Amino acid sequence: MTTSALISPGPAAPGPAAPPVEASRLRVARRPLPPAGVLLSLAVLVVVLAWSLAPGLLTRHDPAIGIPDEKFTAPGWEHWLGTDHLGRDLLARIVHGSASSMTSALIAVGIGVVLGGLLGLLGGYLGGWVDSVISRVVEVLLAIPGFLLAVVVVTALGFDTRNAAIATGISAVAVFARLMRAEVLRVRTSVFLEAARLVGASPTTVLLRHVLPNALRPVLSLAILQFGIAILVIAGLAFLGYGDPPPASDWGLLVSDGREHLLHAPWLVIAPGVVIAVVVLSVSRLSSWLDQGRNR
Repeated sequence: MTTSALISPGPAAPGPAAPPVEASRLRVARRPLPPAGVLLSLAVLVVVLAWSLAPGLLTRHDPAIGIPDEKFTAPGWEHWLGTDHLGRDLLARIVHGSASSMTSALIAVGIGVVLGGLLGLLGGYLGGWVDSVISRVVEVLLAIPGFLLAVVVVTALGFDTRNAAIATGISAVAVFARLMRAEVLRVRTSVFLEAARLVGASPTTVLLRHVLPNALRPVLSLAILQFGIAILVIAGLAFLGYGDPPPASDWGLLVSDGREHLLHAPWLVIAPGVVIAVVVLSVSRLSSWLDQGRNR
């Protein structure tokens, strides 16, 4: 055996593996796109949002002023969804009423998230008698049907769309409180909370910087679903006369006004009813997709 063969180096030792950049890129590239139903739901919500923000740019008719000679005009080229008993364009009334319906639903969800989230956060984190008292209050609220509770609250506050939104938000407090409490109890026993306490973090810091962010995501997913429910509840309250009086154009009020002319002008009920159903189903579909992505 030659000297060169004795001193020749063997096979090089394998170095550290390169970071899987290509694999991560492939995973990003293969991430499934939203289904067609989700994209359609997003498109519906974008249209309704445009109605709420700029109704005057999307319809040229006045929602409160009608032409008596054109009353009960069937849907056509001039009036896409027809006219009502005063000759007012129904599409214009739906478009202008979307701002009130969406704003009221947003107020209701905000009240439910803030109040319910705060109750669930304190009850789950503090425990003891605080949790017992909050749990009893939540159980009482859950025992009362949400729509019935909203009717009671709006009756006490007064017949107004904003009061209907407040009543709807109060009726949803228990749902958010129960979910927030369950998430806080899940997070409270995590290892990173023990580590935060060991390094000297105060209880307030642990609560606001560690517990709340990790417990908030499911609550926000529920808030999207509750937004659609709030639209439905507020429309139901307006239908029963607990919202703004005419000539307001809340969606529920439009259905209530149209039922008197259902036999000879069915579009007065069908059009706003379909709008309510499509918007609520779109919000529900979007919430379901986001919840599936969170659990995946």
